[in-house]
Amino acid sequence: MKVAPRTKNFVPNDIFVQAMGPDGVLPEVPQVKKHSKYRGVTRHRKSGRWESHIWIKETGKQMYLGAYENEVHAAEAYDVAALKIKGEEKARLNFDASKYSEYKELLETLTLAELVKTVKSKVPATVRLASSYKGVYYSTKEDMWEAKYQPQDKRETRSLGFFEHDIEAAKAFDREMVLQHGTVCGVNFKHTDYEKELLLFHERELQRLDSKTSEE
Repeated sequence: MKVAPRTKNFVPNDIFVQAMGPDGVLPEVPQVKKHSKYRGVTRHRKSGRWESHIWIKETGKQMYLGAYENEVHAAEAYDVAALKIKGEEKARLNFDASKYSEYKELLETLTLAELVKTVKSKVPATVRLASSYKGVYYSTKEDMWEAKYQPQDKRETRSLGFFEHDIEAAKAFDREMVLQHGTVCGVNFKHTDYEKELLLFHERELQRLDSKTSEE
């Protein structure tokens, strides 16, 4: 909003005028959905993607079933895993079991890990490949997130490894960037999160300066 120079009345900018309804009232801003109505699905605070997990009683741990742009895809991943672990009679699903008839034979022959990969492969590539983090890409070959680093001289991009979660790949990218460039680089999180890499960078810079001074 801007203020008229003499009247001091608020004058709406063009963007507000365009958004106003016939009654002159601005529409409400839709709230960002933070929680899921589906069992086994949560929204990642930083990436905004929907993550699916299921509790494995035998190990006493949760198993990660993947991150999805679409909330329903995450819910489906949970359902298939639940069917594998508990069976149709005992599993508490988000959708009717008939939705997963195509997986009936696979439920009996594949391991849980193999089944999860199969479910993820059914999700459209455009949904699975996106990451909001710098230097992070989805590898369809490995079915994992990959961190990549490209030197400033534009030489061949170097892989920094594969990770189950894209946030882990993002941190691997950050560590390499800080190690190579200190604080003069763009990272996903705070430079100060990588004290070890900053220390190594400064030590290397001091050695380089000492070497240069000795040559002179």
